[in-house]
Amino acid sequence: MTTRERLDRLREEFWKLADEARALDLSPAQLAWKPQPDRWSVGQIFEHLALTGDPYLPKMRSLLDAHAGEGDPDLPYRNTFLGRFIIKAAGPDGNAPVPKIFLPTRNDHDARVVDAFVAQQETILDLIARSYDAPILRLKVASPAAKFLKFTFADVYMLLAGHGRHHLNQVRALTADPGFPAA
Repeated sequence: MTTRERLDRLREEFWKLADEARALDLSPAQLAWKPQPDRWSVGQIFEHLALTGDPYLPKMRSLLDAHAGEGDPDLPYRNTFLGRFIIKAAGPDGNAPVPKIFLPTRNDHDARVVDAFVAQQETILDLIARSYDAPILRLKVASPAAKFLKFTFADVYMLLAGHGRHHLNQVRALTADPGFPAA
């Protein structure tokens, strides 16, 4: 698969994630509801997604500005060994432990937490649109959890898409739970 083809598919996935989140119309009580005390609420899931994704975006924007026109979208899309490992661990079928800096800190969210996730997806979509002519297979950003870990843009896009899908699946399961509040 070429970089262009993978970016096209990633754009579709980030649009789906944003659309699914936009379709939620949850009250503060629904955002705070937990099926068990040790599980996350919908609001905490969206806070976690902001904590994990937002730190990458300014550096990616800056590097895209500096390296526009240097990429070839017809190159084969590939992820690094480390990237593939993290993508699998944090993706839809993963169950990786959550680094402390990514743990939600509160449970009194309102609709702004979902709006922030949608805005994050829109920012990622903008970055992807600018990535077609950038060298995303070699541009790297540090992990917010461990600065010594560096991921290519190709890794970060796949990581954020898979991680977002993992947690939107959790949101869907929570809102379908028989104990989920009606309003």
